[in-house]
Amino acid sequence: MDKTCCGCGTRVAKPITCMSCNIISHPACLQRTGHQFNNGQFVDCKTKNCQKSPSKDEFLLGKIQSLIRDEFDKFRGEIVKMYREEMEVLRASVSEIAKRVSIIEGKIEEFGQVSDTPVKTVDEEEILLEIMERERRASNIILFNLEETLSSSSTSSTSSTSQGSSSLTDKDLVKDVLAVINPEGVIIKGCMRIGRKTPDRVRPVRVTLSSKQEVQEILKHKFKYVGPVKIFQDRTEKQRAHLDRLRQELKSLINSGVTSKTIRYVNGTPRIVDMSFSIKKKN
Repeated sequence: MDKTCCGCGTRVAKPITCMSCNIISHPACLQRTGHQFNNGQFVDCKTKNCQKSPSKDEFLLGKIQSLIRDEFDKFRGEIVKMYREEMEVLRASVSEIAKRVSIIEGKIEEFGQVSDTPVKTVDEEEILLEIMERERRASNIILFNLEETLSSSSTSSTSSTSQGSSSLTDKDLVKDVLAVINPEGVIIKGCMRIGRKTPDRVRPVRVTLSSKQEVQEILKHKFKYVGPVKIFQDRTEKQRAHLDRLRQELKSLINSGVTSKTIRYVNGTPRIVDMSFSIKKKN
């Protein structure tokens, strides 16, 4: 009979033996065998609560399997943890992409709405009418804050009224203002107050000169006059709208920190240019 201890694998001089399965062990190795024991003796395998003790190889195999199982569980836990962390990163990335896509879709929708708006086509007849209107106004200037006289009216005035030669007319006041700018005198073909006369406001005066050249000279040298009357070009509605847009654009530039820009007239057309533009032109 083999007297090798099932617990430690060494020879046993005085073994403890199970009478049913013949497993032997040192008294100190009972716990290692995996066989049930009680009070320093193996429990008979024939009893109900006893299980057959494994052999030494089976015992070692069980230990190895248990070790592998523990390591696998540990490895699986690390994999699950890493997977969850990666999923959180991926979920955050997907959420960010979804937000960007939503913003892009909104911009595309806005662009589509703008594209659906019918584009106003340029009417050749409208262009011709604008050109003709500008040409008609080219010989005019507008004077603001010119005191109204007793003879002021909404009709063209080219001579003294029936109230007598001693009564000043709008034309007389216009001549006084323009004489400061051009002492040699200008030819005034007509004066007309614009708008309905009211006691709480002074109506502007549209003055028609003899030529566009005279208008340009007056506008060019109007800085010589420093009185309350303001002198401007007689602009069409489109010209006034264009000038308003330029003023808004210039205001936006100034608010954003650009202080080197201003509005200058280039060949009779207002433009936003550098402040040094006029200096270069004079030089």
